[in-house]
Amino acid sequence: MKIEYVDKEGNKFLYNENFWTGKRELIVNDVQTQKTSKKSFILPDGKTSATVKGSFLVGVKLQVSGGVGEV
Repeated sequence: MKIEYVDKEGNKFLYNENFWTGKRELIVNDVQTQKTSKKSFILPDGKTSATVKGSFLVGVKLQVSGGVGEV
């Protein structure tokens, strides 16, 4: 499952979750993020974190710290 979103500032988020393996990845502005736990990522700026809420069955929300809100 792939979800793409562009926020108000023009940042492009791409979240990919593999159904079979459960592997999750988050790409922001064509840069791979660093995974800190099963559903948490550090964005390329090194200060902002993102947490994935939900799953492909119930829907996915990406909560970003630093004022971006939910994607």
